[in-house]
Amino acid sequence: AQNKKRKSPMKTTKIDHNGVSISIKYGQPSKNGRLIFGSKDDQSLVPFGEKWRIGANEATEITVSVPIIIDGKTLQSGTYSIYSIPNKESWTIVFNSCTGFWGKSLFGSPYKEKQDVLRTNVQSNKTEITSEQFTISLNQTKGNSKRLALHWDTTMAGLHIDSLEY
Repeated sequence: AQNKKRKSPMKTTKIDHNGVSISIKYGQPSKNGRLIFGSKDDQSLVPFGEKWRIGANEATEITVSVPIIIDGKTLQSGTYSIYSIPNKESWTIVFNSCTGFWGKSLFGSPYKEKQDVLRTNVQSNKTEITSEQFTISLNQTKGNSKRLALHWDTTMAGLHIDSLEY
């Protein structure tokens, strides 16, 4: 089964700058004519107000080489699963210490809120460009700052990452 082509291919995005390495590995699902973000009543794939594992297949994981600052909070170096709780105008982004599992389990999610190490709220925006595939990007902004952006369909949410000086 592992040799079959995945419907949602695995993708890695990475940035290295001034001794800071950040890598994100995720499954990249496609829109395929579906309503992605919206209400349960609209039968959206990712309902507003509910936890989403971000991506497909294995849980999305971020690895950081050194401690970084997200929304004024420190995320220590290491590997974390990333979740979100999308809403119409903002998302909660969650970094969780439980890693190495499939995104959904037959016996319930392995996600446990008590293993959250950082939560932050970010603004989401409508885009003019439709992204058929879910995409995570990491870009250098000014100085030691970076931007992590999540884009799927016509929705984009992002957060700023600041590096500690080394």
